[in-house]
Amino acid sequence: MPIAQVVEAMRDQPWGATEEQGRLLYDFVLEHRPERILELGAGIGTSACYMASALSELGSGKITSIDINPDLPEWIDRTFAKVSPDARKHHELIISATSYNDELMWMIEAQIKDGLCHPIYDFIFIDGAHTWEIDACAFFLAEKLLMPGCWMLFDDLNWTLAGSPEAQKNMGLKRPPDKLQETPQVTKIFDFLVAQHPNFENLTKHGEWGWAQKRSVAKSASNRITDLYRPSVAHRIRRVTGKLWRNWKRVRRG
Repeated sequence: MPIAQVVEAMRDQPWGATEEQGRLLYDFVLEHRPERILELGAGIGTSACYMASALSELGSGKITSIDINPDLPEWIDRTFAKVSPDARKHHELIISATSYNDELMWMIEAQIKDGLCHPIYDFIFIDGAHTWEIDACAFFLAEKLLMPGCWMLFDDLNWTLAGSPEAQKNMGLKRPPDKLQETPQVTKIFDFLVAQHPNFENLTKHGEWGWAQKRSVAKSASNRITDLYRPSVAHRIRRVTGKLWRNWKRVRRG
């Protein structure tokens, strides 16, 4: 679906990606041709609609959006109803019972082979909780699923709990300290974690967005773990330590 038609269709969206952001997403997808996109935080589907429309122009590719709000399927259906039906074929929505971090855990588990997580996504867009507590963890988990040479995008660098009426309404009695409410937590994630991560380069801030590219040759640590309580391993360790102990006693007696 041509970008002009998508922009027109999204013009009356109550919130979500702006026209400028939508055009950037659309152009990014056309240029980089990602086959598998992961979106953490779905909103009402505005950004997914831009990306899916670009994928429909390319003729292939899939976006997987993960969120927790059970009302989202209805909202996203309304959003996608505004564009070509072909765009919907390129979008999948996962409603998590707990959080997208838990879904990432299962995704990582499914991709582990020979002690390593083999990445599958060639673009990851983090636009969910916007808090350090959730999205700092989401970054480290998502990095394992992002293929080398590919991009990760963070939205709402300057968003704060204090400046969000919706966040204030849903905060309840357990209110974070004022300092935390006034802190742009996505910026802290980008500056303290992404920018200092050895696997990322080409960091760019553009308005509310932060872009980072995973290095083409990313450093990947093995998760080989020695289980000291596994019978075969424990038996070998007991044999070795027993032998060392006996030799030491002989030396002491000699």
